[in-house]
Amino acid sequence: MSKQMTLGTGFERYSKTTRREKFLAEMDRIVPWGDLCTLVYCHNNIFTIRTGYGTVRFMWKPADVLSMTAEQKRTLETWIRARTTPQKIVLRSRICMLAGEGKSNNAIADQLGTSRPTVLLWRKRFKEAGPSVCLRTPHMV
Repeated sequence: MSKQMTLGTGFERYSKTTRREKFLAEMDRIVPWGDLCTLVYCHNNIFTIRTGYGTVRFMWKPADVLSMTAEQKRTLETWIRARTTPQKIVLRSRICMLAGEGKSNNAIADQLGTSRPTVLLWRKRFKEAGPSVCLRTPHMV
């Protein structure tokens, strides 16, 4: 583990252990990292947990495709292409378009540089109220 750096020479023996190092050392004492890695394995969002009774596998539930009409899709595409559309509306529209293509919430968040809760929020709002919800400010929703 690295130590907190001090200015000058000769003071290295007075270096202080950081809070991060203390936290990681305590966590490693409670649950050793090597032991945890041998128990849990993840590949392509499929988690495998080795227990004393065998192996348990589970996967995140994939997101449903956001259904939309051709007219709703055209409306969102128009807002995305328009140069005068505010960027918050463009982001909301892109979230809904990608959700309509069947992309996962994590993939949408990564592609657009936003968070998964934001993607979930706008998917839900679009499903409830349609594309007009993208134009509203949060206090109006």
